[in-house]
Amino acid sequence: MSIREQHLELFRAAMVHLTSREETLYTQVVICQKLKTLGIQVSTSLFSKMVNTPKSVGLRSVQRISEGVQELLRLELGLRYDHAQKVFVETTRHFSKKVVPTQDGNLFLNGTNELLFHADGRRSIAEKVEFISKAQEEVIFLGVRLRQLVSYFTHRKDAEFKEPLLKLLDCGVRVSCYLADPDHNPVRFYFSDLATALPEERFGEKAIPGLIMHLQKVQVEIRQILPGAPFHIFKYRHLPTAHFLAVDTDSVYGKILVSNYIFGVPRSKAPVIEVHHSSKLYGYYQSALEALIKDAVEVV
Repeated sequence: MSIREQHLELFRAAMVHLTSREETLYTQVVICQKLKTLGIQVSTSLFSKMVNTPKSVGLRSVQRISEGVQELLRLELGLRYDHAQKVFVETTRHFSKKVVPTQDGNLFLNGTNELLFHADGRRSIAEKVEFISKAQEEVIFLGVRLRQLVSYFTHRKDAEFKEPLLKLLDCGVRVSCYLADPDHNPVRFYFSDLATALPEERFGEKAIPGLIMHLQKVQVEIRQILPGAPFHIFKYRHLPTAHFLAVDTDSVYGKILVSNYIFGVPRSKAPVIEVHHSSKLYGYYQSALEALIKDAVEVV
């Protein structure tokens, strides 16, 4: 069988799943949008030819499209193509479903808005655990002092936060914690200036070294359970502007919870924006986060 026929056979097998299974009743337009998210540009007219008149489609296009739908099935259904049996079978690895977003600028197909506004402020511990639960590469916590994050380890049951985090670390997910450098003058100015509206914030930077020590103890505990676990602590040297909780920022599944600090309003009460990769705003927040952590120094 030629390479062309092998790819066409794979494509036909994939389309059976994509157009007949309840969880993936996708139109050709939607499939093309998902392929675009995966970096494969396919027009709906070309895809239609692939379905109806495959002989009119060039070999390179046949390969690109078949490889794209194969990846789509792997991500969304946990299926891999068995070339010997010429069918898709369930993968033997642990499967964590990932719905590939469309790039229509409005919605994920699983109903999650690309941008959500949480007016009631800081998310609960359960909501944060859910937010990071499907991470595949990295989770980033960035704040001024990360006092609440520390409290999750010191004042909450392990089952609420520590154990879910350990599961991610055990799967190789990198966890990075960024706190403001208390010795950096702009950080001191931040607290001094904020204290004019919120007196309790005066000398707030003095609490940061103690919180770093708590995180270092957590790091030791984690690495006793999981030797070499990728749990890291950093200090960044910029004026604090927002709190970030970010997941897989370089992936098409990237998402960020960001709370922009409002002068005179306690940080815990500042509204939270949930931004997903498909949002036009995502790039702005991703760039801001990258700029904040670019020259951060790891605490060792």
